[in-house]
Formats: sequence, structure tokens, C-alpha cells
Amino acid sequence: MTDVVFCKRLLPPSETFVLDHFDSLPTNSKVLVGLHRVVGGIRSLPTETQLISQSKASAACFELMGQSSEISQALSKISPRVVHAHFANQGTQLQFICRDLGIPLVVSCHGSDVFRSEASLRRAGGGGVLWAQRRHKIGTVDAHFVSVSKFVAQRVADLGVSDDRIHVIPNPLDVKNIEYVADGRDPMTVLFVGRLVEKKGVAELLNAVKMLEFSHPEVELRIIGDGALRESLEAQSSRLRVKASFLGRLDRDEVFSEMQTATVLAVPSRQAEDGDSETFGVVAAEAQASGLPVVVTPHGGLPEVVTDGVGGIVAEGTRSKDIATSLQMVLSDRNLAKQLGRTGRASVAQRFDFPVVGAKFEALYESVSA
Repeated sequence: MTDVVFCKRLLPPSETFVLDHFDSLPTNSKVLVGLHRVVGGIRSLPTETQLISQSKASAACFELMGQSSEISQALSKISPRVVHAHFANQGTQLQFICRDLGIPLVVSCHGSDVFRSEASLRRAGGGGVLWAQRRHKIGTVDAHFVSVSKFVAQRVADLGVSDDRIHVIPNPLDVKNIEYVADGRDPMTVLFVGRLVEKKGVAELLNAVKMLEFSHPEVELRIIGDGALRESLEAQSSRLRVKASFLGRLDRDEVFSEMQTATVLAVPSRQAEDGDSETFGVVAAEAQASGLPVVVTPHGGLPEVVTDGVGGIVAEGTRSKDIATSLQMVLSDRNLAKQLGRTGRASVAQRFDFPVVGAKFEALYESVSA
């Protein structure tokens, strides 16, 4: 039978994990379903992609009441074994359609959907207001919930979902298609990859790099990504006079090219004021697969992705001083950097590789559809 992976918006550049989920599924019969394409989003989608066109009235009905004749007809025609929807606020909207069609529903929880404060959601307006009103009822939704880390699973349980319906399955990683590079790396390049938003901790990273200049005056920071804080971060960089390059948004091949030459990847995430948190850290897993050592903060799901001393270092805290201390350990010891690079790839392959995680998804689908 066919499995459906659902995401309303196909697909923002920061949501490559949806494609990784889709590609990791061992079944040959699967469809990626969405409601519309994202302008400037990921260009290359699977051939098995279906966009469901809705009238304005139907789209409004789906947002308000979770009903849509177009979505119902499309899913009925596919007749899937299971519908696996990404993000709790989107996935729970499908509960009535799936119930009426007799299709098991699985919902993946990722981060802002379960961690952002109610006040923040209300300030966002639109769908944020609706989700703020509904999120506390998530435990009543007839669905199974996938959490990408134990950190997320605890939050989902706190929202009222019973333990028997919470499944910890990490984001999958296509390890075989990530080139491993052991030698020829730049000696003093710190790399950051991610959105330029508060929870990513780039302001603290800039301060940390400034601290490193006393012992490593040649250190350079390369920042890949864009976001609401870019202008203020560029101003901070100029004020501190650190060697920082803001590269903007790059495609996946360009990101991996940067990973193959950098010395260390920094993932200095922290909890944002609105509660948003780092729930997994895909880029930390990708870096380890490429042989790039990683420094992460002990926040959210990051310690579940990076084992301290295996593939990377978990800093003592989220302060700039903590980040600088851990980065200095890697920058000052090439033998340590090479050791972390070697052990990192094996570690993520054992835990996150497509066949490993794909088998967990298959077992879950078999269970909920039995």
C-alpha cells in the first residue's frame, strides 16, 4: 500500500528533513502531498509529489474546521496505508479527514509547533492564533506522534499526549551520499549553518570568535543562512571587527562544499525568548557524516545528536565563553579534530542512516495500520 507524507507548504529551504523522511522510507509506493509550493523554496521535489488545489472557501474551511472536500477526495483516491504529516499544527488539522476515511494518522513534532509560547503564537496572527487555541487539546487528537528527540517527546507528553502514542524517531540522514573528508581542511575556519534567528545563538557565536582572536588571530567565521536578525548580526560583526563572512542562503551542494573545507562547525543554539528551541540539529548530524568536528551547546536535542568526545564537543553552557572554550579545544589540537572527524561519521551512520531510521518508520506504520 501507499504511504503519504504530508506537508502543507512544499518546501522551505530549512525543511530538507521532510525530503529526507520521504526518501528514507523503504517502500516503493509513497507520495509527497502538499497544498502549495513555497516561493524561493526547495526546487527539486520527488516525482511522486502531488499538490492539492483548493478553492478559497475550502482552504478557509480546512483552516477553521479541518474539513476539505479536495483533500478528502485526493486522499481517498490514493487510499494510503498511513498519512504521516509534518508539524503538529498542520498534522492535527487532518484528524477529521483521516478519521472519516479510516486512514491512520501520524504527526511529526519538530520544534516551534510545540515549544513556542502561546503569547508568541497569538502575536503571529492567522494560523498562530488558531494553534494557540488548539494546542492544549493535542492529547485528544486520534493520532500517533513522532518526536525527533527525547527532548521533544517530553514536551509532547507535557501537552497531554499519552506515552503509548509518542514515538522517538530521529531525522534520517543519507550518509552514503555525504562525502567524507579527513584531510586538507582549512586550519582556522569556524562554520555556521542555519537561520539567523534568536534560537540559533549567532550573536553569542560572534562574541565567542572575538574571544578566540587573542589566541588565534587568524580565525575566520563563515556564516551560511539568512533571517530576520541578519542586519543586526552584520552590525555586531562590524562593531566587534571579527573576520566574519555572511554568505547568505546557499543550496545543499554549496553547504557541503563549505563543510568539506572548514575546521569546525559551531551550533550555538539556545532557547529563544518566545520558547522556541533546537529540537534536533540536522546540520550537526550532516557535519559529522562529512568528517567535520562539531561544537554544540547543551541545549534541546543537540546532546542527543552529538555525543561529547565522539564527533564533537558539547560545551558546558550557552554563553559565549563556553562556546569559545570548546572551539579553542578543536582549533588548537589537530589530532583531536581528526579523531572527532573519524568517530563522528560512524556514530551518525549507526543512529541516523536512511536504512536505520527508515526501518523505524516502517515498523511504526505497520503497527498503526494493523
